[in-house]
Amino acid sequence: MTDYVATRWYRAPELLLGNVYGKEVDIWAIGCIMGEITDGDPLFPGESEIDQLFCIQKVVGKLPQALKEKFDENPRFVGCKFPEIAKPETIEKKYVGKMSSKALSLMNGMLNMEHEKRLTAIECLAHPYFDGLRNDEIENLI
Repeated sequence: MTDYVATRWYRAPELLLGNVYGKEVDIWAIGCIMGEITDGDPLFPGESEIDQLFCIQKVVGKLPQALKEKFDENPRFVGCKFPEIAKPETIEKKYVGKMSSKALSLMNGMLNMEHEKRLTAIECLAHPYFDGLRNDEIENLI
């Protein structure tokens, strides 16, 4: 039995850096899957936990300060440093011409590295990407 939850490629940064598991982790995974469905390639195909964190940073940008501190304090990553990333690729550049602006906006909201700023499930449902697709029951929730 393993001590982790979720396939590495879909794990949120906070899950990679500790054992914090909340609904925000699932939203992150959905954002990753959205990218993979779009072009058939995993968005963050890390080969280890540290490589996973590096793959995320190559696209989304540097770890926010709170996550950087968790990284520095984590005994699994003692002595590890990330190569400098001058300019992250960005979700927009990666999926230009493959996703609508509404889809890109939704995906960016789901892939916010700060879990407290990540879109909630209700915020995802209320996002303009889903305009015209919601039923009355969902409309009443948001």
